[in-house]
Order: sequence, then structure tokens, then C-alpha cells
Amino acid sequence: MDAIIIDKSDGSQHRQSVAGLQLDEASVVKLPIAPESVVSFEQNGNDLLIVTAAGETIVIGDFFIDFDDERSELILVDDDGIAWWGQYSGPWSDFAFAEIGADGVAPFPFAALGGLAAAGAGGLAFAGGGGDDDAARVFPVVDVQDITDDPAGDRVTVRGSSTGDYVVVSYPDENGNIVTSDPIPVDEDGNWSYDIPRDNIAEGDVEVIGTVTDENGNPVEDENGNPISDADTTNLDLTDPSVVVDIENNGQTGDVTFTFSEPVTGFDASDVSVTNGTLSNLTQIDDHTWTATVTPEATGDVTVSVGNGSYTDLAGNPGTQGSDSETFDRTAPTV
Repeated sequence: MDAIIIDKSDGSQHRQSVAGLQLDEASVVKLPIAPESVVSFEQNGNDLLIVTAAGETIVIGDFFIDFDDERSELILVDDDGIAWWGQYSGPWSDFAFAEIGADGVAPFPFAALGGLAAAGAGGLAFAGGGGDDDAARVFPVVDVQDITDDPAGDRVTVRGSSTGDYVVVSYPDENGNIVTSDPIPVDEDGNWSYDIPRDNIAEGDVEVIGTVTDENGNPVEDENGNPISDADTTNLDLTDPSVVVDIENNGQTGDVTFTFSEPVTGFDASDVSVTNGTLSNLTQIDDHTWTATVTPEATGDVTVSVGNGSYTDLAGNPGTQGSDSETFDRTAPTV
């Protein structure tokens, strides 16, 4: 079930699911329920709990908080499109519902609703049932909530919510060209997600835009004729780190330096393999440099190697291999 939330300060309105409904400003909350379909109303702290005859419990968070000395109002709209105002006084004990505009009913405070004042009672109806459809029109909203880079899954996942039916996601590809997805269905809880291949999105600061569309990808426009959209920006590190291994021959042993292209994590002695020698004293100098000592086992080439994927950068990108070889003379001189 969706509610229509009207900001009492300016009359702006939006539709959202009743799941997790939380007010952060004085509002008129409209629900598509007839008063006789409600079993009970209850105040729980600052929240309003509504139990319907169908067994559903609707929680309106912070309904009983006065924001800037303005309280929130409850409107129930029945199947005939008639708006019923839940009148109450403080401290709250119950609602007294009356049809808005009926004889003997106190006038609803339209003047407190900014741009909705001229709409009258028709502006309090749900689209599709009674009243003036133009006044009752509610535009969908979209929110790009999270952009997650998943190097292990080789994808970037965009998640969000919307009160529309479909959303498309637009983002720059690796060449800077804007790519737009096919329409993404919004689920019954008002959520959507989309996976972008990591090799098909730009690196660095990236803006991802979500736009409400119909099933064919045509943008849904707001009251000003502009596409309804939202954007979020993230910084993507898509480059695998690398390592340079350098052995300095000191005669009987060698000093080994591991220099990484960027700060890394997960690097230790188990990630290093040595041919014809042993490694010791691995020490971290800073976030991208380590040193160690290599001791040859016999005369000949000693190779120190770091394997592919044995370490990662801080973004989780797997590292590439690196190695170095040096010839040591372990043969004792003869007379």
C-alpha cells in the first residue's frame, strides 16, 4: 500500500510505500482506506499505529511530533474517492472522522498547505477515484541510494528505491560515453537494483543517474516537463595493483625490496616464493613498500616472486605478479 505525503509548508507531495513510513516534517498523510475499514488507532510514543480489518498494521513514524509548531494530519480516502479528515485535539485519544467539505464540519486548513490551497478537497483524493484528477495527480519519485563496487564479482551494483514502475540507470563507460540501461522493474517493496560490468564503467569520480520511465524506457516527467531522476556519485578504483621486486646482491645474502604501485593489504611472507633460497625478515616500511632478506641455497640464480592475486589494493582489486632474479656465488674459493 502507498501513502501520499503532503508537506504542510509548501504543498509539495509524493507517493511512497507505507512500509517504513517516517515523517521528518509536518505533513498530511493520505491513505487509501475507508474509516470503517480501520479496527484501531493507537499512539506508541511519537508513532501512530493503524490496524486495518484486513489485519495489516501501518506505522506512521513521528506522526505526533510537532515540527516548527505544526502538527501532522491524517486523511483517509474511501473507494468512492471521498476524503475523510481525522480530527483530533491534544493530548490525542482518538480521531473523529468527518467528510471534508460536509455541512457542519470544521474547515480543513488548506491555507496551511501552500500550493495545495487552491486544490480544495479534490486535491486530497487519490488519482483514479473522485475529485479533480489533475489536482490529485501524484508524481513518482526515485532515489539512487547506494553504489557498491564488487571486484570479486566483477561488477558495480547500483541500488535504489522508486514509487514508479520502472527505472533506467545512466552512467559513463570506460571511454566516457553515457550508457543507459534497459528499464529495470521496481519490485513490490519499491526497490530496484542494477549490475554494471566493471569493464564497462569509467574509473574515478563517477555519477550514476536513475530516471523513472515506463516499461519502454520513456522518461516520466514532473509537473515542469522534466524527467524525474536522482543521481549519486562515487569514486571507483578499477585498476589492479602491481609490484616491482628488486634484489640487491650483498655477496652471501641479498636485500629484497617489494614496491607496490599503491597501498595494498593482505601481503605477507606466504605470498612470496623463492627459488634456490629462503626469505626472512619481511618488514613493512610503509603502506606500499616491504623489505626482506634472501639467502641463497647454492651458487646460481635466485628468483623471488609474488604471485597473481596474492594481495589486493584497498578497493579489493587483485594484484598482479612480480619477480626478480639475481646470480649468487656460493662456491668457496680454493688455494
